[in-house]
Amino acid sequence: MNAEDYRKFVRAYRVTDSDCSTPSDRKEAFQIWRVLATKGYTRSSFYLGVCFDNGLGTRKDRKKAFAAYLSAAQGGHSVAQYNLYQMYQRGVGTEKNLRKALRWLHEAAKGRDIEAMRDLGYCYHEGLGVKTNHAKAATLYRLAAKAGDSKAQWNLALSYRDAHGVSRSSRWSTYWMEKAAINGNARAQEYVAREAQPIIPPDAAR
Repeated sequence: MNAEDYRKFVRAYRVTDSDCSTPSDRKEAFQIWRVLATKGYTRSSFYLGVCFDNGLGTRKDRKKAFAAYLSAAQGGHSVAQYNLYQMYQRGVGTEKNLRKALRWLHEAAKGRDIEAMRDLGYCYHEGLGVKTNHAKAATLYRLAAKAGDSKAQWNLALSYRDAHGVSRSSRWSTYWMEKAAINGNARAQEYVAREAQPIIPPDAAR
């Protein structure tokens, strides 16, 4: 990327990433992403997809968003790959295709996308499109959990509680459950609150 294209990239990124940008700013950013994407810049293709996906500076167009994400995904952009997984899975912007959805989920997970690692872990845990493998599920949950994903932390806590893919450990189950609760996972918060309440013997309640 030459200096002028980089300057434009930074300008468009600041606008796209801001909640305070004006409609005029967003239109300008969209035009920048469209031009830079035609030059083969992977991240620009991704942000072009974001614009079409969310109606930033242009009309929402999920088919065009899909095409832009596909270009970025083929260039190795892991978030674009995860977005393709979701679009294929739900049939948004393209025909529903669970085989292709899983293919892109694998690619995104290899690229260390946090949500992709968590979701692929769930696929292995439940046997969704792959052979059930609790050990692989726990490994993927752990990677996403260490990166701060509260859903993965919840899933890993349950894995330790139920001995799914790991040795049963109340200590590690509690550790990850509390992590998930601290990071805002509602189910973990309810679980921790319930476990923290003292058990009152029946006689004492009379």
